[in-house]
Amino acid sequence: MMIYTGAFFVLVGLMCSQSQERPMVTAGKTEKEQKAPSVSSAAQVVKAVQSTFNAPEIEGMRLDWCLHFGRQCGKPAADRYCAAKGLSASVKWRVEEGIGKTYIIGDKKVCNARYCDGFKFILCR
Repeated sequence: MMIYTGAFFVLVGLMCSQSQERPMVTAGKTEKEQKAPSVSSAAQVVKAVQSTFNAPEIEGMRLDWCLHFGRQCGKPAADRYCAAKGLSASVKWRVEEGIGKTYIIGDKKVCNARYCDGFKFILCR
């Protein structure tokens, strides 16, 4: 009789465990106990994928301020540099005037004069 009772409870236990849905547990917490990421943690993720390039260079020369000689200066050239580094776009940048010798990324040419400006830094995301 004792064996039958034990087998009966085992059988009932198996049937119940198959019919009931169990909550997913991660790191010791059920789904209901887990919280969505906070805004601040999302901001930290965004910051993690940003990179700052100080005095950016290409081909051993400072990057020119313009994408093409005297045209599309600032953001277009910074965006192209970020893309070359595998990042999506520039977020912030600053000009540095009178560098002298710079690489014009859009033309793949060198500007070698006193008036050639470049970037002091580029922040990419």
